[in-house]
Amino acid sequence: MSHNLDARKPMARATHSSRWGGAVVLIALLVGGGLLVQSRVRDKQGLPLGTVSVVDVRAHAEARLLYPGAMITGESSNAQSGETLFGLHIGALVAARSNITAQADAPRDAVERWYDQWLRDHGWRRVRHSELGGTLSDTFDRDGRERFVLSLQQWNAHGTLIKLHYRILPFGEHT
Repeated sequence: MSHNLDARKPMARATHSSRWGGAVVLIALLVGGGLLVQSRVRDKQGLPLGTVSVVDVRAHAEARLLYPGAMITGESSNAQSGETLFGLHIGALVAARSNITAQADAPRDAVERWYDQWLRDHGWRRVRHSELGGTLSDTFDRDGRERFVLSLQQWNAHGTLIKLHYRILPFGEHT
């Protein structure tokens, strides 16, 4: 009889560990599924309610908004970054962003008017305007999560240096 009891013990252990294994798999599926759903849910501007990727940033026209005829001389993009634990953010987050430097064969005032009109026509509002040392800087906001900074500098008699910084703030953070 003790032989039968010994035979049941490994079976009981296997069943017990199977339950734990099943629970771990279930938790992983719930967390993973939650992250998948979170990354696909979007707000009215098409911004993800989860982590913002480089693809998300580049999907917006503002990430590469160029004055007609301007030539890009530098470009970079970064995804939202910060520490996460099981998909939940646990610390400071850095906004996803796109940066472009370009040159336009046009006067600074014409370039500024073009950007101002385009951005206003697409729901942006100017929140800051400054000029320092020949560099004009305008900051625009849309719905608190998007920020567009335009810096213009007259570079020669009829050319303008353009610097664009487009950012998408993490969900839940606003300007």
